[in-house]
Amino acid sequence: MGSTSRVPSSVYSIVWTDTGANTNVAPDTDTAISISKATSIVVQADSTHASNTATDIDINVITSVDGTNYDNVNYTGITSMGDNQIKTVSVPPGPAYLKLRLDVNSAGTTGYVTCRVFITSEG
Repeated sequence: MGSTSRVPSSVYSIVWTDTGANTNVAPDTDTAISISKATSIVVQADSTHASNTATDIDINVITSVDGTNYDNVNYTGITSMGDNQIKTVSVPPGPAYLKLRLDVNSAGTTGYVTCRVFITSEG
């Protein structure tokens, strides 16, 4: 009887700089993260940057089965996050790729947000 071990990946860091009040904003570097072998996916959003003034932030998780066609309805996400907060959610594995989008829903504010994506897979 063999055993399997869980192999953690690197933590991916996704950053948005000075977004303004805007929706569906791609990060500074729009990274497609492979999650096809993931057994666990965690996304942590962080709005503690000193320049962040956004008080109503959504982090939208969009996924793809082929790396080309991404959801136009969010797979999951973080909603109604405020300024100076850190929030973590678990993302159900299944699709092959993941990307993140940011909504700043508070008029007259701007987002400086960092997300960290941690993936564990069977090794």
